[in-house]
Amino acid sequence: MQKTKNTLHFAKNLINQGLLDYIGWSVTTPYPGSQLYNIALKYDLIKPELRGQWDAWLCEDTFVMRLPGVDEREMARMKTIGQILRGKLILRSHNFGLKDIPFFTKKGMKLIYNELRSMYAGR
Repeated sequence: MQKTKNTLHFAKNLINQGLLDYIGWSVTTPYPGSQLYNIALKYDLIKPELRGQWDAWLCEDTFVMRLPGVDEREMARMKTIGQILRGKLILRSHNFGLKDIPFFTKKGMKLIYNELRSMYAGR
């Protein structure tokens, strides 16, 4: 998780210096038929409630794999920080219009919801 934090910190510095225009990432997903899927099965890394529930894998908030020693709330927090950085870049680019406001509003509300859920889940 420290490498992810370092990467986000590095991206934030590049953004603040005006040297970065876009960031993107994805959550590692062990798709059936892939070598990662076989490894995830072998080491029981796929969450039990998601085994065979492929539709649930497409959910925006779902982390399919449990990673040993990595807290899921911390994973969600890193994802939120990355989304905030990406949003900052989009706003800075001025490459959006009125038609995009509902999308950004929905994304912003989702970020707030996830952050609050993460905060209260730790209690």
